[in-house]
Amino acid sequence: MKKELDYSETISGLVSMRSDIFRAVKLVFTYTPYWTIAGIILVVILGLLPLATLYVMKLLVDTVTLGVASPDRSIIAGNLTVLIIAAVALAVFTSVFSALSSYASEVQSLVMTDRISTMIQSHSIALDLAYYENPAYYNTLHRAQAEGPSRPSMIVSNLVQVGQSSISITAVGALIVSFNPLV
Repeated sequence: MKKELDYSETISGLVSMRSDIFRAVKLVFTYTPYWTIAGIILVVILGLLPLATLYVMKLLVDTVTLGVASPDRSIIAGNLTVLIIAAVALAVFTSVFSALSSYASEVQSLVMTDRISTMIQSHSIALDLAYYENPAYYNTLHRAQAEGPSRPSMIVSNLVQVGQSSISITAVGALIVSFNPLV
């Protein structure tokens, strides 16, 4: 017999998950505001770079097509050189900004791990010794020590990846629609 879905449990689970995400984001913003802002700026840049690369590739294809159809190919040589340099520059920028984003994310993660580990230690020191004799509490403490320091940074990192992908998809979609509004 199939168990029927209980929508109230599903909704309460989603609300709880949403509040957990907000708490994680707030915690990360509290302890690493500058690294978080730097990460957001880098994500926006990294989200728009594929659009610029796609546009330069389109211009390259258009220029080569024009050059093949033209009897005097020397006319497009200068434009082609500039576009190739622009494509190489965009590839370099993408690599540099990706490395900067990874660095900012790593520093943010290390700072968060240190802060949360300190919080867990200070809370565990303040507890009565009877808690340490309880296996259920000890298991909870062990899980908090093992997974707690990395969770908020991981949640924010995943949200950042979703944001970067959303920016890229929106920008590329807008570019496609601008070239052919009937799509």
